[in-house]
Amino acid sequence: MFPDVLKGFLFLAFVFIPLERGFSLHEQLTFRRGWTTDTLYFVVGNFIGKAAGVAIPAVLALSFLNRLTGSGWQTAISSQPIISQLIEAIFVADLGYYLAHRMLHAIPFLWRFHAIHHSIKYMDWLSTVRVHPVEQIFTKTFQVIPVFCLGFSLKALGLYAIFSSAIAFFIHSNLRFNFGILNWIIVTPQLHHWHHAKEEGILTQNFAAQCPLVDFLFGTFYLPKNKIPARYGVTELIPGGYMGQLFYPFQFKRKRTMKFFQSSLFYQLRPFFIGVGISVLGIGSLTFGAIAHRMDLPTFVSSWTVPKVTATELQQGHLKNVILVDVRTPEEYAEDRISGSVLVPLSEIETGLGVKKITKLAQASSHSEPTIVLYCAAGARSVKAYRRLEQTGLKFVSLAGGINAWREIVSPS
Repeated sequence: MFPDVLKGFLFLAFVFIPLERGFSLHEQLTFRRGWTTDTLYFVVGNFIGKAAGVAIPAVLALSFLNRLTGSGWQTAISSQPIISQLIEAIFVADLGYYLAHRMLHAIPFLWRFHAIHHSIKYMDWLSTVRVHPVEQIFTKTFQVIPVFCLGFSLKALGLYAIFSSAIAFFIHSNLRFNFGILNWIIVTPQLHHWHHAKEEGILTQNFAAQCPLVDFLFGTFYLPKNKIPARYGVTELIPGGYMGQLFYPFQFKRKRTMKFFQSSLFYQLRPFFIGVGISVLGIGSLTFGAIAHRMDLPTFVSSWTVPKVTATELQQGHLKNVILVDVRTPEEYAEDRISGSVLVPLSEIETGLGVKKITKLAQASSHSEPTIVLYCAAGARSVKAYRRLEQTGLKFVSLAGGINAWREIVSPS
């Protein structure tokens, strides 16, 4: 997890810092005030983004909301050319984001979370990530659930995820280019900086994050000629550090708080607040579960429906006609492995080469229907391997706890 975060941070820094130094809209320091706080947001937000943007909406959509949709037109959507699916996914997701974003500005309680993002006084690529975790969960859910429910293919969703991440950093970057007609095709820094401008009335404009057509349709598109925002930020006094910003939305003045809770608006929005509370508690519980199982959150959620065998059951011979497949790296396999197992790294399975190897192993088996037991160090990679292999028609199970669990009951020979 953390090496991937570091790689992503360094890649973005190497791309955007030279561009912002050479073509800056505003003269400002690279390591400006709040830089360390935003770096912490980058690390924490990476994990939360994966949880909120993939695991929870996917579970909700696939488990509940898909029942409301027709599989016929879902198939029609997923069978379109990838470029068509990508364009449609961008538009649909940005419609969801637009609605969430308008609510963040219109509802005082939600604005306190969103004000953290608008507290940015120096716009640059890193300012993108200054987003309160509650807001991140809220907006990602509005974005991702619709595209899951509509049935876009996994390849299209993967391309959308890349585009969504890239454009988020792009639109906040400190670049002075005149993007011309591109401003009508995708959201650009030239558009989005006006949304952050600390000027009267500007916060009600340019809510879309990817597709400016959405702003145009709702009358919130704003792009003045020959003018740039002079300054950014909010009128509220927002703490400068991460922990202060994390708890800021929950610090209410007693009279104002009681007035809000006694209002008809709060009464009407009670289901929403209950839903947010349940979502936060659910994500927290899932996160602790994922950590306990040494998995990232999407893999942990995916593991729920993967058939498993325990090390004790395997050692006692509860399964017959077994083929053991180690999906770790060759280096790990050479260091320690379960006796009689065959190495087929996850990297090969993901490219398709490993799928062919395992199919040949099953065909070469003296038994007509062998059970293929996938194992890794602790279970995460075997879950990913199972998802790649489940469509082959062969019988797969995952070794719960991986070779670590096996070594608790069986010592190396």
